[in-house]
Amino acid sequence: TGTAVANPNPLGAALEAMLGAGAAALTAWQQAIVAAVFELCLVAVMVAIELLGHWRAPPATAGPARPVEASAPVVGGASAAPAAALPPPRKARAKAASTKAGSVKGFFRNYIFPAEDGERVDIKTMVDTYRGWCAGQGLTPVKLDAFLDEIERLCGKLGVRIEPGADQRVYAHGVKIEAPAAVRIT
Repeated sequence: TGTAVANPNPLGAALEAMLGAGAAALTAWQQAIVAAVFELCLVAVMVAIELLGHWRAPPATAGPARPVEASAPVVGGASAAPAAALPPPRKARAKAASTKAGSVKGFFRNYIFPAEDGERVDIKTMVDTYRGWCAGQGLTPVKLDAFLDEIERLCGKLGVRIEPGADQRVYAHGVKIEAPAAVRIT
């Protein structure tokens, strides 16, 4: 019927021939090393996911989601915008969004300054100041999640700790909010 397998572990036999040791011992060591490398890779991936932020599943929608314009008139419960209108091409959407959205990095660069030891800024205050800055500039603030992600990234780059306080609020330590020199009233 079939031929018998000459060697059930050819890699073990090759190792035994090269090193002169028992095939079983060498195979056991090989398997232990491979398992350890696999575990280290798995831990590295898990740490990377934690450092980069949690996975976010895209919202389940039946079709492409389009926000309804606040300025679009509503007639009889339906928007007056044509139903067959398609969203603009991707490049046009990205360009329009980049010209209208308030830059978190620009806000951070102009309003967040190093502070004395022990000073801290409530993240909610930072969000409110950012929204006020956007309103003053005629810009649309980015969504809260995007703002928080960007603030976390910028603070991480600058070594600013973000931690919850005893009052259940989240604080950025070692910074203060201050109007830039060109805007300050003296």
